[in-house]
Amino acid sequence: IHQCNGRPELAVGLFHEALDVARETGEPQLLFPCYDGLATLNLDLDNLAEAERYFSLAQGICAQHGLDPEVLVVLPFLD
Repeated sequence: IHQCNGRPELAVGLFHEALDVARETGEPQLLFPCYDGLATLNLDLDNLAEAERYFSLAQGICAQHGLDPEVLVVLPFLD
């Protein structure tokens, strides 16, 4: 939501907080949206290397657990 409303710095902090919780659980359904969200956020911020890293982590989670990324994508609510 913060990303879509032009507050990327706040979004980054919240994504990292969520990622910390997701890593504690190890659940791929929680890890994937964090990695995917951080990837798209870094694309928005023109941090291409970080975006690539997070996209790679998201793909790795799916490959490791036999999951379809299309099923795990979470779309934000937009006005």
